[in-house]
Amino acid sequence: MTFRGQERRFSGPKTAEIAHDDHQLCVVVEGALAVRNILGAWTAAPGCGVWIPARFRYSIEPLPRAAARVLYVSRGRSSAAVLALSPLTCAIVDHVVDAPTPLTHTAAKALTAVLAGHLPDLR
Repeated sequence: MTFRGQERRFSGPKTAEIAHDDHQLCVVVEGALAVRNILGAWTAAPGCGVWIPARFRYSIEPLPRAAARVLYVSRGRSSAAVLALSPLTCAIVDHVVDAPTPLTHTAAKALTAVLAGHLPDLR
């Protein structure tokens, strides 16, 4: 499994619809986000995350503005969901986003093992 992260800020109207090749764990750190598509909407507040499966077409609506840290993951659950996150999971996401260089294979493997214990559907 590989992963990378980034910090995002959202404001204004909802984003255009998009899909990614990797799964995403979008951790809300400020405000709230609604992830929407033709199947419905998933709303998350600070301390929660939205799991967005690979190739899942969606848009993001900030409520009214939001900041999030996004972890892009090469594999995981295949359905969208709002997840309650442990402080350790949030800390791992922060670590990946703040890393000045990409994680080594060894570091990514170790963090994946910890995440798998906190996100049971992460395979």
